[in-house]
Amino acid sequence: MSIDKKNISDLSINHLQSILEDLKKNENIFFCYESIEIIRKYISLKSRYLIKDLKKKFGNLYIDYLNLFHFIFLELVKKKIFRKEGFLDISIINSILSLKKWTKISSILSKEIDNELSKLKSHLFSLKKISLNYDSFKQRFIFNYSNLKQESQYSKLVVILSPNPYSLYTGSVIKLCSHFSIPIEAIIVRRFSVKRFFEESKRDGYFYLLKKIFYKLILKGDDNLSYSEVSLKYVFKRLGLRNKNIAKNMVAKLIYVDDFKTLNSSVLSLKSNLALFTGGGIISDNFINKFKDGIINLHVGNLPMYKGMDTTEATILEGHFNSIALTTHLMNKNVDSGPIISKYLFSADGYSKIGTIFNEVSSLFPFMLIDSYLGLCSKRYEIIDQNNKLLSYYILINFKKTQ
Repeated sequence: MSIDKKNISDLSINHLQSILEDLKKNENIFFCYESIEIIRKYISLKSRYLIKDLKKKFGNLYIDYLNLFHFIFLELVKKKIFRKEGFLDISIINSILSLKKWTKISSILSKEIDNELSKLKSHLFSLKKISLNYDSFKQRFIFNYSNLKQESQYSKLVVILSPNPYSLYTGSVIKLCSHFSIPIEAIIVRRFSVKRFFEESKRDGYFYLLKKIFYKLILKGDDNLSYSEVSLKYVFKRLGLRNKNIAKNMVAKLIYVDDFKTLNSSVLSLKSNLALFTGGGIISDNFINKFKDGIINLHVGNLPMYKGMDTTEATILEGHFNSIALTTHLMNKNVDSGPIISKYLFSADGYSKIGTIFNEVSSLFPFMLIDSYLGLCSKRYEIIDQNNKLLSYYILINFKKTQ
């Protein structure tokens, strides 16, 4: 069987039927894996509009694709294929739960998945609290004020990419740039438009997007209301910032854009070779290539193991309580796949809510971003290529609601 498939459009009905037959016979499992990963990623990514996308790609054959996806996953579960540490891969379970919304899953598959989830729950509760393991990655984030002050002599002209005019993250980064004498050439701010609303609702779902708008643009606070003693909002206040409107806290040039894909004349005229990303969605190759030295991003997840979305939840569901992390990296055309700069690892022990974890670690975002920037300028940090053959995660289905 060929393994040169790259996306769902490359998988024909005949190819999927061959995969199914091989799984039933336990043959060519290695060669099946690449195609199964394409299916898994596709179902997870298109979860909310799977049928619409299938119809667009395959017309009336969409129902055949849907059925074959179902039978392929059934074989994976029945034969305990693709397990992690004795349990079915959580990313496979998530894809099946996404598929469950669009097709009547067989009682066999439904029962097997319920059993897997029950075992997973028992396993997670049985795990003892564990201290952080030694991680071979050397470039750990440790905020050292004196060192950063010294390194500020190496700072270069920088551009900041912002998701909206009221971003606490952007505002905090601007303040730290001022404190460490980092010259800002411009802030590129993404406008909120009707087109952006529908693009992001397609990706995140209306409920999640409306919550995000409520918390960030109306309350102008943290991402969620979970209690935490420190958060990005706390840092914003402690940095002495009063007005949450970016324009009121800086003197650098503001450039408003509809997205981070098209280079307008104002962006093209910028001289900076390095940019700091504080949110705002997908960035095109053209935008990335505009900055010769790269765009630094902070990812909530332990790269290269946990790329994509809901990586904290995925890490915990896989029982890796001690492997939750923040990772800074240079952006490239693939999601969370660019060279790594630094990491901050911590444990989930002691937390009762995911929202609390996120609020607390978000307080480190601006400091870690600036540390990575100055660490690159001073050559304290090297950029380290990552393994891009590992999984990417997508929005996880609420397991409780699907049972």
